[in-house]
Amino acid sequence: MYISKVNIQGFKSFLNKTSLTFGRGITCIVGPNGCGKTNIVDSIRWILGEQKSSVLRSNKMEDVIFNGTRKRKPVSFCESSIMLHNEGRLPIEYTDIEITRRLFRSGESEYLINKVPCRLKDINNLFMDTGMGSGAYSVIELKMIETILSQNAGDRKHLIEEAAGINQYKQQRHQTYKKLKATKTDLDRVNDILIELEKNVKSLTLQLKKFDRHKKLINKLKSKSIILAAHRYHNFTSEIDPILIDINSKKNNYSKLSSQMSIDEELEKTIQNRYDNARSKMETLDLNLKDTAKKISEKNRNIIVWTENKKSNEGRSQQNTDESEQIQIQQFSLDSQLNEMKKSLSIIEPVILKKQEIYNKELEIFKNLKQDSEIQIKNHQSKQAEFDAHLNMIFQEETAFKLNENSLKSQSEFLEKLELRRAQFKSRDLKMLEEISSCKREITAKEESSNNILINLDKYKLKQLKFDSEIAQSLQEISYLRIKNDELNSKVNLFKSILKSRGDSATGLNYIEENKLNYKGIIGILSDLIEIPEEYHMASEAVMGDLKNAVVVDKISTAQNILNDLKNNNGGSLTLISLDKVGSINIKKKNQFLKLIQSNTKINDLVNHLYGHVEIVDTMTASEITSGSIVTKSGDLIKNNYQLKGSSSKNNISVLGKKKEIKQIKVEIKKNQNKLDKLIFSQKDKEKKIANLNKEIIKIEKELEEEVSEKQKLEIELSRKETSLIHLQEMKKENKNEIGKSKIQIDLLKIKIDQNKDKVRDLNYIKVNFKQKIEEISKKTEIFRQKINQQQEVTQEKQLQLLESEKEKNSIELRINSIDDRIAENKRRLDRIQNINKQLLKTNEDLDKKLLLEKELKQNLINEQQNLSNNKSATDKEYNEAYQELKQLQQNMRSHHKLKEERIFDIQEMELKVSNLKNSRKNLVDNIYKEFAISIEELEEIDHSEVDVKELIYDIQSIKESIERTGPINMAIQDEYEKENERLIFLKEQVDDLVEAEKTLIETISRIDKQARDKFLKTFGEIASNFKSTFKRFFDGGEAEICLEDGVDPLEADVKIIAKPPGKRTQSLKMLSAGEKALTAISLLFAIYLVKPSPFCILDEVDAPLDDRNIKKYTKVLREFAKNTQFIVITHNKLTMEAADYLYGVTQEEEGVSKLVSVKFKDNPELNFK
Repeated sequence: MYISKVNIQGFKSFLNKTSLTFGRGITCIVGPNGCGKTNIVDSIRWILGEQKSSVLRSNKMEDVIFNGTRKRKPVSFCESSIMLHNEGRLPIEYTDIEITRRLFRSGESEYLINKVPCRLKDINNLFMDTGMGSGAYSVIELKMIETILSQNAGDRKHLIEEAAGINQYKQQRHQTYKKLKATKTDLDRVNDILIELEKNVKSLTLQLKKFDRHKKLINKLKSKSIILAAHRYHNFTSEIDPILIDINSKKNNYSKLSSQMSIDEELEKTIQNRYDNARSKMETLDLNLKDTAKKISEKNRNIIVWTENKKSNEGRSQQNTDESEQIQIQQFSLDSQLNEMKKSLSIIEPVILKKQEIYNKELEIFKNLKQDSEIQIKNHQSKQAEFDAHLNMIFQEETAFKLNENSLKSQSEFLEKLELRRAQFKSRDLKMLEEISSCKREITAKEESSNNILINLDKYKLKQLKFDSEIAQSLQEISYLRIKNDELNSKVNLFKSILKSRGDSATGLNYIEENKLNYKGIIGILSDLIEIPEEYHMASEAVMGDLKNAVVVDKISTAQNILNDLKNNNGGSLTLISLDKVGSINIKKKNQFLKLIQSNTKINDLVNHLYGHVEIVDTMTASEITSGSIVTKSGDLIKNNYQLKGSSSKNNISVLGKKKEIKQIKVEIKKNQNKLDKLIFSQKDKEKKIANLNKEIIKIEKELEEEVSEKQKLEIELSRKETSLIHLQEMKKENKNEIGKSKIQIDLLKIKIDQNKDKVRDLNYIKVNFKQKIEEISKKTEIFRQKINQQQEVTQEKQLQLLESEKEKNSIELRINSIDDRIAENKRRLDRIQNINKQLLKTNEDLDKKLLLEKELKQNLINEQQNLSNNKSATDKEYNEAYQELKQLQQNMRSHHKLKEERIFDIQEMELKVSNLKNSRKNLVDNIYKEFAISIEELEEIDHSEVDVKELIYDIQSIKESIERTGPINMAIQDEYEKENERLIFLKEQVDDLVEAEKTLIETISRIDKQARDKFLKTFGEIASNFKSTFKRFFDGGEAEICLEDGVDPLEADVKIIAKPPGKRTQSLKMLSAGEKALTAISLLFAIYLVKPSPFCILDEVDAPLDDRNIKKYTKVLREFAKNTQFIVITHNKLTMEAADYLYGVTQEEEGVSKLVSVKFKDNPELNFK
């Protein structure tokens, strides 16, 4: 099996259709760098299925299409095909197999086997484990030498796996692993679903039992909630009116404060003007003082600098005087050296003149000889050039003769093929027209089907829009209820924080709360044990005073234990009341306060002690202060006729009733939550319906997408067929033109061959006479050359003697010039030093005058500074007086402003309270109407006078807690239970099937691994044995081996290469030279070929690093292996070319466009290098 032909068109630099015919044996492809030789290799890789653009030396796959030159336009597609002569190696019945690949600039590509469209996968499967794929060892480039011998063992292992034929096993193993992974994933997913389903079924069973109980609780809750709402509506109404009266009173006080603040503001402006004037005057004096101090500092700096400059000038003057004396001593020494140099110069000048005369005579003789010789050499070169030109003419005519003969044969074969193709084009044209007509009919049918699906899709989308609208409305209600609950939860948290922050007792109370279970006798916190209507909270707290945060216990021992533990654990301070120490008190008639209070019966005596002798009034007047204790609703208290205590609602927030309010708010939160649960349940039901609707829409859209996709595929197929038809018609036209051109070319070649024969015969006769004349001229030219060489040696000797004397003279002259320069320089330095000393003397005189003047100015500035300081002291006193008056006034204004803000805050707080009460009343009415459809009129008519609110709230809370414990109820529970149970049974069956599939896949992987491992180890052993022998053959000795990584599965192990050329003990492949690396890689390649020879092998410049000796070994082995393998070699080496049976030359006569010329040496023995 071998490659018989390769056709390239539009691929990289091969613009025109180019055919390469290959035979058995060795074919060399030669040509200059950059002409496109490797593009032939790339085209073969590309045809065989290479998908990596980087391997084809491109950034993207479309770059392989001819991209144009300065004279040529880019083409829209490229096409390459390879003809393989099959001898049973490939699993296909045909003797000749043509594989074609096309690529369009749009990115579309086509693959064909024997002109029948196929997939890339079909081509890969065809070449799998044959050693001929795009990534196999059939194509070796120079850069792959480093890859094979690199630290990455994966590349060389791939070659051995290809030879062992286990790629098919690896592919099957990979696919089986993917199935196993998918099976495990499915099994895990189904198990998760199964666990969840089992939980759901159990849960649904319990929910069926809860449904009846939930219904009874809901009805009971409704009746009690309506009565409680009527009671609260009345309470809200009775609280609002007193607050409105208090708001009007505080607004009057606010007006009076505003008038007083206006008077204060006018007075502030007057004092501010006086303060600003004093500050401005003081700032001006500060600036003047700073400016004077700055000037004094500047005078001091000038005095210091000028004094230092004077000292420096005196030092420089003394240095210059010393330097002048040294220069005069040096000048005397230089004069004596100058006289000695002039004497030496007068002695050597006559000697130089004599040597110059002798050198000139010898040079004249040499020039004459050289002139005669050049005439003779030109005559010889002229004759030699004529002879070379004649030889070149003979070579050109002989080459042209052979090329024309080859071209005539090729052209005749080409003409036969063109005639055959013309008949094929005709039949393909008719078939293509019929396929285009059929494709158009199918497209029309798909359009009608798509329109019907679109009509059905629109109906479903209208239903979807309706459901979306209902869901959006439901989401708004859910959002409102969640926001409402968040607000109520915030209020609960606020009340809890009020209860936790109880002043100095907070730490102790927190300790009791955390350790409550440790003390059995604790009754509770006093403020939590007493209940009283909210309007009397401030009054009740005023009576309790500091005892409101006191902890009530049963007996004194419990109190003692608590106090000891607080002390030991740093638990803070705490007030304790022991009930066994509280005596009983006889209250004959309960006052109004005691009637309002509800409390635990255990603390009745304590309540009587606290409230039994306190009367409550709305407001306090002087007439009411008689005896006993009196308290107002706002918290103003008179105890025992003399202690008066006031309270402000702004600063004191009552803790009484907060626990009760927290419970009420929690009831409301629970109610909202129930409504929210119902909405969410309804929402989920709608979402299920819309999910089912979406599934239908997706299904229809998928059908539509499939129809559109099939239509698009048909349109693409139609476009491709139409393009193919145009391409076929172009090829028919081109075929016709080529037939005509081929016939003309054959006639011209026959005429040229006859002309070539006559010219070669005439030129060979003239060549003999030329050769005799050139030999005579060569002898005369050689005699002239000998005479010139002798005279040249004599002339050069005389010239050297003259140059030595001139060198000595030049040295003396240089020294004389140097001494003259130094004498002149010393004179200039003396003059410069004298001038500098004069300047320094004058500068010091000027500095003395400036220093005297600067000291006088400094004293004047010091006097001025003293006067400014005196003025500043007086201004400071005036500034401070104005500042104190302004500060006192502003303090008074801030006090008034603060009082005014407090009044505003009180008014706003009361207005907010009224607004909150009204909102609470409105929310109460709205919620009752929404929840139970009870109007405000019906609510007012409900009798609530004999209602026990505490008991009613307790009952409602108990019912809600029961409902809460019951949890949300699903109304469609029976249907859901049956569906989930049926699904549970089905999934259990699925799990059994998946477990069995997983077991089967694991057994399959084990079987594949065993078969692949056996094949790989057998092949690896044979290659390892062959590698030792091929290595010794290339290196004339040495040691080499390949081995697998120890302790690792052979299929996963790395392949190590050890190579030691003769006389070397290399430890690493990196230490080998480029040539040694190339021979080692070639040895491994041929070791593989001995086990499983590839039908063909392409070697791209792998001989580049080899010297001539190793090239001979390389070509010798190539000839041996060429018996079973076809070699296509790209090379620049002449010795490699000598081994070729066929030779292709690649040129670029036109820039950027590659062309071919070929020679077959077996049919042209006179051109055979060997």
